[in-house]
Amino acid sequence: MVMLGDWLDNQFGTINIKNSYNIGNVNANTYLSAGIISHEYANSIVENCYNLGEISQLGSSWVSYASAKGIGGNTITNCYNFGKVISERTKPNVIGVSSSKIISCYYNSELSGITQELEELKDVKNMMVEEFVELLNNYKDETGNYPKDWKKWKVGDKGYPIFE
Repeated sequence: MVMLGDWLDNQFGTINIKNSYNIGNVNANTYLSAGIISHEYANSIVENCYNLGEISQLGSSWVSYASAKGIGGNTITNCYNFGKVISERTKPNVIGVSSSKIISCYYNSELSGITQELEELKDVKNMMVEEFVELLNNYKDETGNYPKDWKKWKVGDKGYPIFE
């Protein structure tokens, strides 16, 4: 018997998303919504990305894992979510950054409405944007090097970190 998740993993292999961002609002009437990757059905690696869009999962769903996410994936590294995340579910899985492995990821609880307390996910609401940009630019992989195809961060026109 082949489970659906195993079948999807075999169909899609590894999904790598690097140096990407979402600034648009996402409003879903189905059970999953996200700025970057709503459901981790394959080996999904998200690196050096951000979401500024408002993400909402509206309407009821019979699916128990209905959720709204700023950023999803199996492994998420050096990313941030400042977008508001909203769900109308009775027991919503409303999260900014969702993953089985989170490395150097950030959110702003004042902007996103998220109040998660995870060791791997840091709230930067009191940090100056210049300090935050420096923190994002100082990330190095497990070998002590900048990841392949690395994009540097800078302060954008609206006061958020963006890519140079």
